[in-house]
Amino acid sequence: MNILHYFAGGNTPLGFYSYYDEILPPAQAQKTIYIKGGPGTGKSTLMKQLGAHWAKQGHLVEFLHCSGDPVSLDGVVVREKGWSVLDATAPHAQDPKLLGAVDLIFDPGRFVDASVVKPHRERLLELTAAKKACYARAYRYLSMAGTLFSAMTEQQEKALHPNVVAQTAQTFYEEFFAHLPLKENRGRLRHAFARAITPMGVMGYFDTLFDGNEVYVLHTENRVGADGAFKQIAEMALARGISVQAYCSPLFPEKIEHLVLKELHLAITTEALPCKNAIDLMDSARLEQVNRSLSGDSELFNLLLERTVVALRCAKEEHARIEEILIPSMDFEGMQDEFSQILSRLGLS
Repeated sequence: MNILHYFAGGNTPLGFYSYYDEILPPAQAQKTIYIKGGPGTGKSTLMKQLGAHWAKQGHLVEFLHCSGDPVSLDGVVVREKGWSVLDATAPHAQDPKLLGAVDLIFDPGRFVDASVVKPHRERLLELTAAKKACYARAYRYLSMAGTLFSAMTEQQEKALHPNVVAQTAQTFYEEFFAHLPLKENRGRLRHAFARAITPMGVMGYFDTLFDGNEVYVLHTENRVGADGAFKQIAEMALARGISVQAYCSPLFPEKIEHLVLKELHLAITTEALPCKNAIDLMDSARLEQVNRSLSGDSELFNLLLERTVVALRCAKEEHARIEEILIPSMDFEGMQDEFSQILSRLGLS
């Protein structure tokens, strides 16, 4: 199937960090359905079914995974058509920008039988508070991990080869951009996450994102030095009218750790993938010396990350308990029926 998998938002030391506003700019969007409904109302199932249907029709479909439960989806997108269906509930709450002209709101909550749910009011309040507490604990651990990781990478930057960032950018300029003219209309830059910190650990979807592209790997430690090179390469592309997909770090959500330039069939990554095109950013002898001094910090960082994952797993378990209460109250047949009618009316089926 023609499916790309990635995260449009993620758990970071800054809390939940969202790039949902960059999924489809209003000028590019043709039809957007915002689904607003609580746990257990079938949002992810609707999107999985629709995404699989679009893929079978031959469209390239983007599956936006949920960092709180990567088995679930937060959205499906067909970029070439300007179509998207997005979960617009917290923590990635969104509101229509062009309601009626492009955007539509679908509320699965209308298919909840309140008489079934009402007797569980106190239990739902209890579970919701417990889930919130788990996330708060996860973000405290993640904040500490982020602070420590930042200090570690500051030391590891000392092991970069001299001038390697500028030299790397120059290498890509000569290979891919020198012969291309500058354009008045710049390319479009979009951000997302190729990997996320989830209840199942750190997960990534590199195979689908890089498929069909020539892949270059920047060999570095904890991805130090790569962001500077990536930003220079991205600017070269954008100035020549080439669109860029920048995948950012879940620990430094404004730092880039992978680039995909589909128009050039080019992917550049810091992931340690088997690849014939590799550029080494680090002085290995100097790096070994630095890492010896950071061994205790590395152990503490890994422990904090483990505690983060445990807390996220706790939040997922509380979420599942909420769903157990709400699922029996749902008229799924009626909801799917109405959703199918909406898709047909909009020409998305």
